[in-house]
Amino acid sequence: MKNTSKFWSLLGLTIVFSACQERPKKENQETPAEEVKPMVVEAPKGIIPNTEAKAIYDNYSTNRVPIIKEYEERRSPSEDFVVTRFIDFDYKSIRQYLDYIDQEAANGGVKNVTKLRVYLAEYDSENKNSRRNTVFFVPTMDVNGENLGFFIGEDGKAKTIRSITQADDMKQMGNIQSKEQKNFAGLFPSFSLNTSLQGGGSLTYNRGTSAPPPNADY
Repeated sequence: MKNTSKFWSLLGLTIVFSACQERPKKENQETPAEEVKPMVVEAPKGIIPNTEAKAIYDNYSTNRVPIIKEYEERRSPSEDFVVTRFIDFDYKSIRQYLDYIDQEAANGGVKNVTKLRVYLAEYDSENKNSRRNTVFFVPTMDVNGENLGFFIGEDGKAKTIRSITQADDMKQMGNIQSKEQKNFAGLFPSFSLNTSLQGGGSLTYNRGTSAPPPNADY
């Protein structure tokens, strides 16, 4: 009986000891990390069907391309002018551009970038892409209920592009107006449009790659 009692006592102690030894291992075991699900981005309202894109592309082909081609070939009769139909922008550069806008806008005191405006433009005769259509992007901010393109001034604050283009217009008008009108124009800052919008203060984006068919998707 004594041997039996000792056996059961030793067995009980062994079980208790083993449990004590295993408990820290359980506590130290890492719990499996919860699987992080990717964020689902909803399609923006501006997405259009490919069929609609094809339709409006064809509208331009029918209603605009012949007019542009005729006009440009009158300017240079010896040239078979091919109308630009699309402009490529590097995807990563566009992402970087949007991040740059957000950064500079926040630093410049803009609470909310309201829109990204796309301007239609044309390279001048001195450019290597002479007479080619192009576009450039301008971020806008709300100014008293109106969306206005902006850039970052020398003081680090956001300023409207209109403030310098209007000042430049006044400066040009002052060259042909009376002395009194010149004095009035002189009240405005004498910015130069060709230089003020260049450099780190500008948020205007261009430098895409334009191309005619046949490489177009439509």
